[in-house]
Amino acid sequence: SSGTWWRRYILQPEIFSILAGQERGSGDEIQITDAMITLMNKMKQPFYAVRFDGKIYDCGSKIGFLMANVAYALERDDLASEFKSELAKVL
Repeated sequence: SSGTWWRRYILQPEIFSILAGQERGSGDEIQITDAMITLMNKMKQPFYAVRFDGKIYDCGSKIGFLMANVAYALERDDLASEFKSELAKVL
């Protein structure tokens, strides 16, 4: 795919017919970004974005997934203190 998209989508139902007929792409996977580009270019469906100011974690990697969970735990008032204590035991 030639697009980069951070994952929070609200898509119209037409996406499913496009996905059903789509050839597999990278990694032999069906690429949702390719279907989204088809919606924009061929079906002239508009897309909207919201600028996100915050930390982004690559949960497709093992380290990114772990870092996202650590950050989540540290930001939660109901978890942070106990999580820090437990984390210190294994470091």
